[in-house]
Amino acid sequence: MFAWEEIRDSIKKDIIDRKLRLGEKIYSENYYAKLFKVNRHTVRRGIEALKKENIIYSRRGLGYFLNSKKINYKIGKTVRASQNLNQETTDIAVDIISIDKRKGYSNEIREFNLKKNDSVFYIYTISKANGIPLILTERLVPEKRFKNFDLFFRKTGSMTLSFNKYGLKKIYRKKTTVSAESANNVQSKYLKINIGDPLIHTKAINTDINNKPIEISDSYFVGSKIQLEVSKL
Repeated sequence: MFAWEEIRDSIKKDIIDRKLRLGEKIYSENYYAKLFKVNRHTVRRGIEALKKENIIYSRRGLGYFLNSKKINYKIGKTVRASQNLNQETTDIAVDIISIDKRKGYSNEIREFNLKKNDSVFYIYTISKANGIPLILTERLVPEKRFKNFDLFFRKTGSMTLSFNKYGLKKIYRKKTTVSAESANNVQSKYLKINIGDPLIHTKAINTDINNKPIEISDSYFVGSKIQLEVSKL
C-alpha cells in the first residue's frame, strides 16, 4: 500500500470511529505530513482521492471539510439497492453479518403463502459506501421456493443476482412503509453511531413479475447521512 492510500484510509477510519464528524474540518496537510513522515504532495494525493469519492471538499483559504451532503437513496418500482447507492458514490460494499434459517412466523406464512412448518432464510447485512456504514438490513426469503438461496447470496452478496439464479430478472416493490426510529445498542454498534441517533426505517414487501411476494425486508438508514427519494411507482 502506498503512503497516500494509508492517509486516505486513516481519514476514513477516523470518520467510522467518530473522531471526525460530518461538516467538520479535518486536520491540515502539515499535520498528516508529520504524522506519516511524508511530504505534502503525498498527503494531497490522499486527500484528492477522498475528494473524488465525495467524502471531503475544500474551501479556499480555510482547508478541507467532511462533506455533510446526504446521499440520495431512490425508492422506485423496481428494487436495485446497490444501483441506487452507485448513483451517489463510488465504492459500494455489502457485508454479511449472518445468514440463518428458521420457521416462518404467522405474518410471514401468510405473506409468502407458506405452510405452518415451512422455513424462511433470515439474511442480516450492512451496506457501506466508501467504507462508511450506511444501511443495516434484515431480509426474509421463503426457502420453499428458493432452496439454496443462502448459498447463492453468500457467493454473490447481491439479492438481485441471487434471484437471477431462479430466473427472476427483476424484483418489484409491492409496498414500502417509512418511519423514524432511534438507534438501539445493536444498530449503533454496526452503523458506528450513537445509541439514540436518528434512523430512517423502511419495511418493504418485494415481488416477482406476477406480484407474488418473494422478499420481506427491514432497512435502517443512518438519518444524518441518507435521504430517501421516492420516484414514480
